[in-house]
Amino acid sequence: MPPAAILVPLGNGALLGGIGLATSRAAPKVERIGVAAKEAPVMVDSWNAGRLVPSERAATFADGLAVRVAIPLAVEVLAEVATRMVLVSERRIAEAVGEYASAGVRAEGAAAAALAAVPDLDDLGDPLVLVVTGRNIDNELFRQACEHPDSFSD
Repeated sequence: MPPAAILVPLGNGALLGGIGLATSRAAPKVERIGVAAKEAPVMVDSWNAGRLVPSERAATFADGLAVRVAIPLAVEVLAEVATRMVLVSERRIAEAVGEYASAGVRAEGAAAAALAAVPDLDDLGDPLVLVVTGRNIDNELFRQACEHPDSFSD
């Protein structure tokens, strides 16, 4: 069975970097997976390249993931501690916002990113930890994500 995994929303890399530094020493077999918006891929692109990669894309409704410029120190730290990166669509993030809402949790787009990645990761072990980071989402945007996730790009 694969190791346990932690899925972390990936904006500028600080949260995944901190969690990664703490868990890589204490539990080195735990997967540390960053989840970024497909429309704001700069940190994933930089991690994959092993260096800073320029990007002008940050067109995500998940404000906490809307990073346009890679942070040098974060890219360096993530190279050491992250085990995998995943990109998720706006629609999948919106669906995850709705899934959390149906469970009574108000989650902003960035907070729903980890849950948004789960359907594409069928090789994860137990336990699976999803980091939920915040609930600061505009009421209309929250309603749209919950009621009409298909209105978001795939």
